[in-house]
This record gives sequence, C-alpha cells and structure tokens, in this order.
Amino acid sequence: ATRIQAWWRGMLAMRIVSVLLVRRKIAEIHDFMELAAMRIQAHCRRRLARASCEALRRQRAERVQRAIREKEARRQRAAVRVQAFYRKISAKSTANRLRTARNREMLLSDGEAAEARNMLRKISCDVGGAPILRAGMR
Repeated sequence: ATRIQAWWRGMLAMRIVSVLLVRRKIAEIHDFMELAAMRIQAHCRRRLARASCEALRRQRAERVQRAIREKEARRQRAAVRVQAFYRKISAKSTANRLRTARNREMLLSDGEAAEARNMLRKISCDVGGAPILRAGMR
C-alpha cells in the first residue's frame, strides 16, 4: 500500500509540475504580448505626435506667409495712394499752368497770342507726349 501511495504522490507531483510549467509558459507569453502591445501603442502615439507637430508647423508657416502677404498688400496699397496723390498734384499743377497760359493768351494781342499758343502747345506736349488741340487753337 505504501508503494501505491508513493506512486500516486509521484503522479500528482508530475501533474503539478506540468501545470506549473504550463502556467510559466502562459505568463511568458502574456508578458511578451504585453510588451508587443506597449510597442504598438508607443509607435501609434509617436506617429500621432509627429503628425500633430507637423500640422502645427504647417499652420505656423501658413500664418507667417499670410502675414507676409498682408504686409506686402498694405505696402502696395500705400504705394498706390502715394502715386495717386503725386498724380493729383501733378495734374493740378499742369491744369493751372494751362489755365494761366490760356488766360494770358486771351489777354494778349495777335502777335503775342501766337507766341503764347506755341508756349501752350509746348506745355501740352510736356504733359502727355502729344499736342492737345482745342477749339480756337491751331
């Protein structure tokens, strides 16, 4: 009877050892899978962080470009205003010179009028490049 009991205890011990070996193998596989899951998660988080960072860089670059375009547009509008103001002053000055010459021509005699007409033609040519012929002036 003791022999049978010893044999049975040996069988139980082998079963326990095999269960413990299976349990250890399951724990190793679990640890391996947990490590693999952590690596996958880290990879995904890294990709998301890089994409987010790249999006922020792109947005910043777009803001800088937009600011540069707006600044250039402001400079362009200011230049147009200055040019328009200069053209206005120049046109007023030319109109005043022409008006003065025409009034002077009206007040002068015929000989002096011809000379004034020549001067008026010269002033008109200086303005636009081509003579301006008005009624009464030849």
